[in-house]
Amino acid sequence: MGWQAVRDLIEAAVVYSDNDSFIALRAAFDRVGYEDWIVGLGIDYDTALDPMSDFPTYCPRTSARLWREMSEYLSMDTETSQWLSGLLASTSRSFIRDGIADEQVLVRNKAGWISEGGYYSTCDAGLIDIDGRTYVMSVMTSMPWSDRSSEVTAAIAKALFDTRAALA
Repeated sequence: MGWQAVRDLIEAAVVYSDNDSFIALRAAFDRVGYEDWIVGLGIDYDTALDPMSDFPTYCPRTSARLWREMSEYLSMDTETSQWLSGLLASTSRSFIRDGIADEQVLVRNKAGWISEGGYYSTCDAGLIDIDGRTYVMSVMTSMPWSDRSSEVTAAIAKALFDTRAALA
């Protein structure tokens, strides 16, 4: 697979949540350093790859730890890290961005949702940059995806964001 094809798959998976692109990336790269990286982060207890699923599962705490790692990577001044940062800032669906739409912030996120095969979830996680600070947010629900779950997830993101003064 050529570099441009990989970039196109990453863009489709990140910006448009294209499941086929994500599955193609997993098929091509899943085993390349993943398990060593996860063990190195100390989060191998709930992130094992499930060969029966196309999508990873993990808890909100692990999600936040992965996004903290993502923040470190995105802060590097490389062409690839800046490109990925731009993709994450332009996702077509962001419950976090919807929840804090009135704020002057940079949201870099990846939302997810499912309502099939006995799996129900509406989630969003990412980084929020405001006033020279970066916050990590992870919201995971067991609500089947719908307009209502989108609204509720955005409201949860807004409530969490509004507590940031207490965190300082």
